[in-house]
Amino acid sequence: NWVAFHTNLNRFISETLKYGLDESFYQRLLEHATAVIPGVRAGSIMVRKPDNLYHYVAALGYDLNILKEVTYQEDEIVINTSMEPLIINNLEALNHETLDPEKFKILYQAGPLDKIKAMMSLPALVEDQVVATLSLDTFEENGFGPESLEMAKAFATQPGVLLKRLALEQQLELNNHELNKLANYDNLTGLPNRLLFADRLEQSFTKAKRKGEAVALLYLDLDGFKSVNDTLGHTMGDTLLKAVSLRLNKCLREEDT
Repeated sequence: NWVAFHTNLNRFISETLKYGLDESFYQRLLEHATAVIPGVRAGSIMVRKPDNLYHYVAALGYDLNILKEVTYQEDEIVINTSMEPLIINNLEALNHETLDPEKFKILYQAGPLDKIKAMMSLPALVEDQVVATLSLDTFEENGFGPESLEMAKAFATQPGVLLKRLALEQQLELNNHELNKLANYDNLTGLPNRLLFADRLEQSFTKAKRKGEAVALLYLDLDGFKSVNDTLGHTMGDTLLKAVSLRLNKCLREEDT
């Protein structure tokens, strides 16, 4: 069981890191979890949306289109933020106490609620904030064993861990892009600077030599630029440089520097 569990968990993590948080993220989490956690036969995932309501986004053993008709406010559902699984054995009694009868009727239409012997619910947290809840159902009389609880906890922690990891990777990519821009492009005009110019020139020479071709290098100067700075000020000089840069860029092909 544990070998299959680790294989499935690692496969889910790899898929997420490859594809990102696409629409299938929560559905894949649910499918991987139910495939290996002993006793689990069905389940669902609700996500907390910007309207602060919980919406169904994934289901196994239930009709998701029907579940999407139901939303919950926080006081309508039991959420245990300690990451310890909340086990509900008398689902019908709990739902009659807390749920609107109309919602309860819709849930029965969506799937086999009458077969559930126990339901396990866990929160998915990001920095102590609940972003989703994972609910897993068993139709077996003996409910969930200790092994099932530990496996379910491992899956429930994944949204928070992966959301944080992907956010850090995006920030790192952004930082690297900014550092590359600072190192290789002029702050004022946004054009390649002397460092990048030297590198691209060397690459052009190498490529031309290999193909027996020539390299065209055009040198431009702005006549009287110093007098613009001296008489109108550096701010006006900077404006002139940016205007000239824009005009030059419009004359170039995409592969030109």
